Amino acid sequence: MKFLCFISFSLLLFTTISLSSTNFQTTKYFDAVKYWCGKPYIPKNYLFKNVKQLKLSINQCSKEERFDPKKQIKTNYTATFPSETPPTIKFPQTCEPVPLVPDLSDGYTAMFRNQPYLSTDLIGSLIVTLTNTISTISVKALLHDETEILVKTKIKNEGTSIELPFSLAKIKSNLEAHEVKILFYNEDILVHITYAKLYLLPIGPKTVKIDRLYGGILTSTNEKIFPVGPYVDIGGWLEKGNIQTNLQILKDQNFNIITPDPPYPNISFIHQMFQAADAIGGIYIQFSFRHDYVDIQKVINQVIQFKNYSSLLTWYIADEPDGEKWTNSSAVFEAYEAIKSVDPYHPVTLTLNCKYSSAFYADATDILGTDVYPVGVSMSNCTEYSDVCGCDDCIGSVSLDIPKRTQQYVKDLTLIGRESNLKWMALQAFYDQNSWWERAPTPQEIRVMWYISIIYGYKSLMLWRFPFFLDQSVIDQIIDLSKVIKDLSNYILFIPQLSISHIVVSPANDIFVGIWMAKNQPNFLLIVVNGNDNHSVNFKITIKDLICFDLLHGVGKIDNEKNIEVIIKDGVFEGNLAIYSVGTFIFKKDLINRAHMSCYDT
Repeated sequence: MKFLCFISFSLLLFTTISLSSTNFQTTKYFDAVKYWCGKPYIPKNYLFKNVKQLKLSINQCSKEERFDPKKQIKTNYTATFPSETPPTIKFPQTCEPVPLVPDLSDGYTAMFRNQPYLSTDLIGSLIVTLTNTISTISVKALLHDETEILVKTKIKNEGTSIELPFSLAKIKSNLEAHEVKILFYNEDILVHITYAKLYLLPIGPKTVKIDRLYGGILTSTNEKIFPVGPYVDIGGWLEKGNIQTNLQILKDQNFNIITPDPPYPNISFIHQMFQAADAIGGIYIQFSFRHDYVDIQKVINQVIQFKNYSSLLTWYIADEPDGEKWTNSSAVFEAYEAIKSVDPYHPVTLTLNCKYSSAFYADATDILGTDVYPVGVSMSNCTEYSDVCGCDDCIGSVSLDIPKRTQQYVKDLTLIGRESNLKWMALQAFYDQNSWWERAPTPQEIRVMWYISIIYGYKSLMLWRFPFFLDQSVIDQIIDLSKVIKDLSNYILFIPQLSISHIVVSPANDIFVGIWMAKNQPNFLLIVVNGNDNHSVNFKITIKDLICFDLLHGVGKIDNEKNIEVIIKDGVFEGNLAIYSVGTFIFKKDLINRAHMSCYDT
């Protein structure tokens, strides 16, 4: 939910200060029922005057939406209004409109890695993820004309994604995607069929690919990056002064991507922006259609004009379309199809705002983003008639709201067979006392949200928005973290992340852990976050895969402290983290104990 307008920030701040210095208050009414994430919504500090219309609207919403029968129904809600309205209003029984996601995958997910493929490519690979209990499965893939591109191949279900290479020789290149049928067998019994789009394109001027195995995105120069950067205010900053100088400022702050936030002043400015990014190199543009995605012809015209720039990374269809449109924004799907028909060489992205909408937009994007803004929000502002308070279904916790949103997204995406969808996170780097966010994040909160997002599988971190109206200490923290991610991405984007089923953490409620390791890699990465905002935590992490080792050594770093020697013994790592602290540790396998290496390699 983005209501912030930096152009008028000084005016808003002045108004806030002026009002707070007097006792003058005016009752503000909202004249029409609006909805956000499918729930009745009124902006902060407003009241609803037409209670009869409100009740009718809530009832109508209840009739139109599909509800989860297990969801607890809210009853006997009482709200207090000013004296000119009845003192108490009892609303009819209502409940949050949670759309039901059908289970279409049966525990089988299949998507293609590092596509679009080009006509010069020889090998492709299918990424298969199994979440059911069958131990051994065979997989086969066919084109629409029944041409077999992957012979029946037996794989073992180990709870991780499996890569199956195949030849592209039998596939004809064209600009349209091939619909590939993927069949799963238990012994010789067909147990599931799913479909995936495969792009094998003629050689194009610029191509950007998605790694659906480890995450990350391959730029037009074939460099795999972890995109980090802000949404940028165009009129308030980017178009002022020299565009190339401004972009260089952002690159010098360790950002490698920006999302310019429309409206754009003119077409000439857009070309200058891309030309400047091309000249600088290493900073990429996520081109946003923002509010224009409903104008399909305008979308097509812009794609044609800008698709050949080296600095173009992705097409950004829409920002929070699920807010007002909930799960019914057909314009998003139309825009996606239009973009892919004109330019299948670049991925399409969008950002969602609501907890239960991911499955409904999964096929309208190549990369699924979300934004979780929990700092400074108060759930006491939520009521039956204003049930979204800046962060959908949040509790106002920097350490719990991101996992909560992510777990719901992963659950719903898995049900429809889209578990391998790349996920990007937009983090809160603002405050707006005139809306829901009473204060800005602290440096510690930025750090916790940053690393928890990485641990929960997000492969890009965006920030709303630049220029940052934050304390310098917070800005410095963002810049420092953006620099650190370049080093950590050598592990995060090239080594599989260990499943949580292989890790035992104590205390589980406070400590968040991510481990990136592989049998053929000499080093592995461990990230530990203390999400407790009250006290330091003594933690114990048991890594099951390392029980066979007697000892591993590593050099770790906790926050901004000096490097310290750390040891894992018998697969157990123990330590202490202060409030909202993060430890990053790179461990080297103990080559002295070679006799034990076979234990891990088998």
